[in-house]
Order: sequence, then C-alpha cells, then structure tokens
Amino acid sequence: MAKRARRKPAKTSRPKTTRKLKATAKRKPAAKRKPVRAKAKASSKRKATSRKSAPKRAADPMKTAIDVVRKVEAAWERNDLDALDQYFAPGFRSEAEVPMLPPGLEGAKIAHQATMQAFPDRRTKVLDVFSDGAKVCVRVKMTGTNKGGVFWYGAEPNDAKIDVTSISVYEVKNGKITGHYALNDGQSMLEQLGVWTMPPMPDPT
Repeated sequence: MAKRARRKPAKTSRPKTTRKLKATAKRKPAAKRKPVRAKAKASSKRKATSRKSAPKRAADPMKTAIDVVRKVEAAWERNDLDALDQYFAPGFRSEAEVPMLPPGLEGAKIAHQATMQAFPDRRTKVLDVFSDGAKVCVRVKMTGTNKGGVFWYGAEPNDAKIDVTSISVYEVKNGKITGHYALNDGQSMLEQLGVWTMPPMPDPT
C-alpha cells in the first residue's frame, strides 16, 4: 500500500488588528509632550517678569556731583554762559566773589567776561577732580595771552603768556551747585604779567 503524504499545516496569518495595536503601542502619545512645552513657556514668562520688575539702581551721588562740576567747567571753557544756569541753585553763593560785582552766578559771569577780554585765547584744562558726594574739589590749569590788559592787576596789554592753576570747591545738592570757594595763583600771574617781581632772597651769611 502506498504511504499517504502528510499535509503540512497551513500557515495561519495573524490578524491585522494585532499589527495595528503594536504599531500604536510603539508611538509615544502626543499628549505627554504638551506639558513640557507649557512648562518651558511658563519659565520664560517668569524670567521676563523678573527682569522687568528688577528695581533700578540709585544714582551714585559722588558720580553725579563730579558730572555736574565737569559740565560747569566745560561751559566756562567754551564761554557758554547761558548753559550755566541749569547747574546752579537759585540761592547760590560764592566765597570767591569779586568786590564791586553782583553776588552769585551773575557776578561770576561778569568776572569771566573780564577775563576773556584780557585773555581772548584763554584755555582751561581740568587736572584733578575729587568728591565725597556733597562737595567736589577741582584743580584747573589756565593759559592765555595778555591781549586786552589785566586792569585788576594794573597790567597793560603786553602779549605776556600766563600759565596758572586754580583750585575750586563746589557744594552740590540734588544735582545743583549751592556754594563755591576758589583759590587762584595770583602771585604767579603777577610775575608772568611782568607787574611784580619777587625780591631776591636775603643772604643767609
């Protein structure tokens, strides 16, 4: 008798539904990603809010006082007298006022105009500035040529060159100058103008 051939069992294909389930299981749900982005946006908003709400630094009184004095000295240098009014308090007084002139800034402007008439090429340079916040000390060098005569020293026009220094102390309050004191090297100017000569030193022997 002939042997019967064994039939191989037919391959059973998996249902398509299981494949779809596996594919969906591998993918990460989109809903989990949204909270991360939301947190990033929230943190960026917090940073922006913290930057806006940061308090402004108060102005340094020492730096402010020095800045005011430098602007005043620059205005004197360029002969811009109208620019000075904004830097001086209404009750400004100076201990270096010139006799026979009005007090305060008005008299200082008249004295400056007289200096400009005597030395038309007058130039100034700030050498040193010191401040404690309430007062500012400034050392200024002035050069020029005696073209118009220095009447307050009795010097006629003689083209004499001058190179002198002065020290001023300004009192500053709330960004305005309230007081002033100055010391000028008048002896050096007298010598350079030829008006006065220092007498010879006595012989110590």
